[in-house]
Amino acid sequence: MGWPKGGSFEFSRRIAKKFTNLGGELNQSSKVEKIIVEDNKAVGIVLADGSEHRAAIVVSAADGHETIYEMLEGKYTSETIDKYYQVYGEEQEFGLQVFLGLNRDLSDEPHAVSLLLDEPVRLELKDRYSLYLELFDSNSGVAPEGKSVIKVVTKGNYGYWKRLREEDLEKYRSEKEAVYNKVLKILERRFPGIKEQVEVHDITTPATVERYTLNFHGWQPWPVPDGGVMTIMKGISKTLPGLQNFYMVGQWATTMIGIPNAALTGRNLVKKLCKKDKKKFKTQV
Repeated sequence: MGWPKGGSFEFSRRIAKKFTNLGGELNQSSKVEKIIVEDNKAVGIVLADGSEHRAAIVVSAADGHETIYEMLEGKYTSETIDKYYQVYGEEQEFGLQVFLGLNRDLSDEPHAVSLLLDEPVRLELKDRYSLYLELFDSNSGVAPEGKSVIKVVTKGNYGYWKRLREEDLEKYRSEKEAVYNKVLKILERRFPGIKEQVEVHDITTPATVERYTLNFHGWQPWPVPDGGVMTIMKGISKTLPGLQNFYMVGQWATTMIGIPNAALTGRNLVKKLCKKDKKKFKTQV
C-alpha cells in the first residue's frame, strides 16, 4: 500500500506523457457539459465553452452521477443504477483532511500512525476518538530535504460542510481553521514542537472535493446495495442501457475504489475495443 514517488500529480503526468507520446491529444481545463447523442449513439461531447468534438467512441472516466445524470440527462439508466445513486450516506471515511507542511525531518517515524485519543476531539459537532495520520518525508518526493508533510484524515459529513459554505463562506473558512487548530493541538502532544515548525497548512472537506473534481457529494464510490461478487466484477455502469458507442471506466464504472482498479478498467476497455476492431492488443514497457 505504498505511494508513487512524487505523489499523485507526478504519477498522472507520467501517464499523460505516455499518452501524448503515443499520439494522443490531451486537452486540460476543458469541462465537459454534455455528451452528444444521436439515434441512441454517443457521437461526441460539448465543452463548457460551447465547442463540439465528434468521436466514434465516447468514454467517460468522470464521476458517475455527473456522467449519467448531467452529461446524459438521466436518459440512459436502469433500476439498478438509479437505486445505487439514491442510496448513499452523508458521512464518509477520510472525508475531512488536514495537511501540514513542516520544517522538520520525520524520516525516523512510520509512514502511517493511528492516534487513539484519551479525550475525544469535537469535529462537525461530533466526538472523534481517533485520527489517522500519513507521514511523508523527502524520500516520498513530495517534500524537500529535511522537511515533511503530515496528512491527517477522519470522517467527513458532506451536508454539514456544504450548508456552511453556501450559507456563510467566512464561517465555513473559520470552521476549517478551527478544525486545524484542534488537530494541531493533538499533534503537538505526539510530535512536541510541531506548532513552531508548520510552514503551510490546508484543510479539505467533502465540499472541497466536490468543487475541484465534481464528484457527487465529494464522495468516492460506495458499495453496491446487496451487491455480490458478480455485480462487482461485471460493473454497475461500464455500459449504459440503450446507449451505443459509449463506455464508462474508472472507479464509478465498477463502484470499486483505488487507482489500480481505475487503471485496469481503462486497459480492459482498450483491449475490448481492439478485439472489436480485429486488432492485436499489445503493450509497451
